Amino acid sequence: MAAPGAGDPLNTKSGQAPVAQRIDPTREKADPEHPDPACCIGAVVLAIYGYTSYSVSQEHFLDELEDEVKAART
Repeated sequence: MAAPGAGDPLNTKSGQAPVAQRIDPTREKADPEHPDPACCIGAVVLAIYGYTSYSVSQEHFLDELEDEVKAART
């Protein structure tokens, strides 16, 4: 039995299920107002990766601390 509110799965006149409709790929095009979610997720991932790489390359203070420790030990 179908779930309530799902509609009638059978055609009441012939007693047969409706035929599935094919999706025409040439008719379905991306809407410029609604970007593809995969592109959005990819852009965020690339932004995080780029920011992380940039931040790690800026960490010169650790080298300075190691130099100070070496100078203090001598």
